[in-house]
Amino acid sequence: MTGKGQMTMPKAAQEVAGFRPGDVLRIEATGPGRVVVTLEDDPVTRYAGSEPDIVPPEMTSIEYVRRLHEEWPD
Repeated sequence: MTGKGQMTMPKAAQEVAGFRPGDVLRIEATGPGRVVVTLEDDPVTRYAGSEPDIVPPEMTSIEYVRRLHEEWPD
């Protein structure tokens, strides 16, 4: 560990865990000398694009969400 508290994870460990550049990781201390590193769960990222035909082709996703919001009762 560096003086700034930074650590390097071996590439082999990254590959086995399925971590990729840009992933957000959660680091939790679980006891003296032990930490657990997990991939931060982001449901937006997980489900983005899972229903590709929902948004009409002439609209962006943001336009579609705004239209839905206008249709919702207050």
